[in-house]
Amino acid sequence: MERTPGLKLVNSVNSSEPDVRPEIYQSGDFVGEIAMLSGKKRTATVKALTDVEVFCLKRIDAAKVLRGNRDILVLLQSKMKERKKETNETLDAYREAQNTLSLV
Repeated sequence: MERTPGLKLVNSVNSSEPDVRPEIYQSGDFVGEIAMLSGKKRTATVKALTDVEVFCLKRIDAAKVLRGNRDILVLLQSKMKERKKETNETLDAYREAQNTLSLV
């Protein structure tokens, strides 16, 4: 079964951090979990490239869903660890580039 792209990460909201490379999300992927779980400002903006069906889950409702479904909780924890690792790698590369530029 071929998966059709639906969402594209457009840019980072926090202008003091380097832009994150655009990423194509597939059917069934999710975004916004950090803001939903933390109550903090969103860390990215998304743009639909095709028609998509979007669900908005508020923090209090997410807690109810997660309490009743360990599989979703494990998936969410795994995805957050993956995104944290990717973000740290991007920031490390950005810092290294800044260090290189300071030598010029």
